[in-house]
Amino acid sequence: MAYRRPLTMRQMLLFALLWLSLVGYTLWMRGGRLDGPTLLTLLLSAVFVFYPIIKSWRQRHPRR
Repeated sequence: MAYRRPLTMRQMLLFALLWLSLVGYTLWMRGGRLDGPTLLTLLLSAVFVFYPIIKSWRQRHPRR
């Protein structure tokens, strides 16, 4: 596995804000309706976005 540096705080914040803006846009385009496929897509995208963020956060701030 290749070495990868943890994300910086700025990168974590940028990724989270971009994800939130895309979710907002998606909900706005659909008129605020949440049906099954939309909800599943948003949940899966949250996992893909926030798993690396949480992993980087834990690397930078280990528990004592």
